Amino acid sequence: MKISGFLNRKETILEGVLEFLREQKLLVFFFLTLLGVCILGFQIFIGPEIEKMITLRSKLNKINERLFNLQKELVSHPNIRREAQILKEQFKLLQKEFPPERRFLSLAQEVLSGLESEGIKIINFKYLYDLKEDTPSGFKKYGLELELLTDYIELGRFLETMENKGLKFCIDRINISRLSDQGLDVKLKLVFILRREK
Repeated sequence: MKISGFLNRKETILEGVLEFLREQKLLVFFFLTLLGVCILGFQIFIGPEIEKMITLRSKLNKINERLFNLQKELVSHPNIRREAQILKEQFKLLQKEFPPERRFLSLAQEVLSGLESEGIKIINFKYLYDLKEDTPSGFKKYGLELELLTDYIELGRFLETMENKGLKFCIDRINISRLSDQGLDVKLKLVFILRREK
């Protein structure tokens, strides 16, 4: 008896709610429309912001993880500042082994004199100042383009002599072509690595 009374009361409440909804159609329509607009607004405006926050949180976690790993590295290398100082000092010593950039013309003249002393005929030459090639910090590159008339033996002796003098240069480009009995036509680009001066 108690159960059937409860069910009857539940049915009457449900009937009352349905009756109220039928009478207030406009209010129900307004409420459902408002609910739809709120859900749509959430998806358009708030949803993307939440995704951005999740992405930023993920990036922050990765940064924190890297920072933690760096801190572990610092703990395992307690002398890292000293090691960095030693590297800096060694770099300065290395820099001093290279001539200063103001010596470019005298170095180029030394190369030209070396060519003549080996009996190599200089057809043409051109100075190349401050080359914008990939240069390590603290250094500059200068060049010398040469067109020579020689043979293999003279060219080899010249290069060996320059190397033995300790000149800091490299052969950037070399083209060799045969010129009948006169010898070889050699087009050569030498690049000097010089210490940058302030």
